[in-house]
Amino acid sequence: MKKYLIYLVVLVALMLLTVIVIVACATSEKQSTKNAMTFESVASENVDIQYLEEHFPVGDYLLAINEHRISHEEFDFFLKMERTTTASYFGSKYNAVIDADFWERNYEGITPIDHAKDAALRNMIALYAQLDLGVQWGLLWPEEGNFGGFVAELETVNEDRAKMLEEGEAFQGLTEFDLPTFFHYRRAQLSSDLHFHQIGLNTSTEEELRELFAETMHMYGGGMDIVIKLIHENGSEEIMDIIRDNIHREHLELATLYEVMLGAQIGERVDGLAWEGKTVSAVLLEQIPLGFMSFADVRPSVMANHANILVIDEINRRADNSVIRLNENKWSNVEMRH
Repeated sequence: MKKYLIYLVVLVALMLLTVIVIVACATSEKQSTKNAMTFESVASENVDIQYLEEHFPVGDYLLAINEHRISHEEFDFFLKMERTTTASYFGSKYNAVIDADFWERNYEGITPIDHAKDAALRNMIALYAQLDLGVQWGLLWPEEGNFGGFVAELETVNEDRAKMLEEGEAFQGLTEFDLPTFFHYRRAQLSSDLHFHQIGLNTSTEEELRELFAETMHMYGGGMDIVIKLIHENGSEEIMDIIRDNIHREHLELATLYEVMLGAQIGERVDGLAWEGKTVSAVLLEQIPLGFMSFADVRPSVMANHANILVIDEINRRADNSVIRLNENKWSNVEMRH
């Protein structure tokens, strides 16, 4: 994979997808039928399902995302990533007890394991949409455009680092990656690569950029100064002007006071604040907007933002049109492994 510096991590907990799912009911563990049904009503007009069945049959695999056939081991990797989130969701919403029977217990028509499987599948669909786009744009070799590409590169990277360590060569980062850490690192890098490639395509028109600037002008504001009234424990009061540009990270109390009161309404009183080592209350008296930057000043940022939107839209489009074929016998038996 081509190497670029990570500019920003985008697409992280990435996006809600409307997915076309076509289920091929398995007549045995080694052969799936061509009977299909969809979870969503959106049609996938450009997908030749018969071609996929003939050239990329699910067979003994767990499932297939378009032409990418997914093993139980690969899906298990993504399923485990949903363990904590799923347990937290059911614990919060249903006060669920996380015991030996938790994953198969029914909560208003849904089991935690089915919830986790659905989330893992959606994550995989989004990933393969990214990978396919990366291959199409020449950012990945075809053999890198699947989960096996991550695994193979991980082995190479760890071998190279072990050799460098043995020979006393200096390098940055971990001496050895585990698969989850390396996967998230490389996926973030792929997201960055896609983002920068889209910027390089320079397909955004001036009209599109100005329209986006008008919609997101609040992102490019000059900030806001505030005026507050501090009320001390002894009842004494003082007026304080907080100038945004005068706030430094090392002054934690001032920064916290500013952030809290910035979110308050004019005249609202907030109690229990810390100031100079004591507890105070504060009333917001005034907010002073500092204005907005001009389009010319922030054009590069607007262009980067628009490129990000275009990449996300394209990944969503590919994900929405993905064809998912399941080996139903294997799929129904998927469990949350330890």
